[in-house]
Amino acid sequence: MVVYGGGLLALIGALLFLVLVTGARKATVWIDDQPQHLRLKPFTTTEVRDANGTHVATVRRGAFKPRVSWAQPDTSIRIN
Repeated sequence: MVVYGGGLLALIGALLFLVLVTGARKATVWIDDQPQHLRLKPFTTTEVRDANGTHVATVRRGAFKPRVSWAQPDTSIRIN
């Protein structure tokens, strides 16, 4: 059986992509200096609520790192 170099390279690249992308990752979201720990799967969106239960932000994770896609204007939010 003959394996072509391009096909083998594409297979290795696809496997590496799946390993990097498919796992849930931990993210710490700081809301007004109060940390919240989240586990985000790839391509998901999560609502973040403050201590009162008010929706203050929406965090979205793409293939790799999370980002804030919406936040209330008067709320301090950062992601580590």
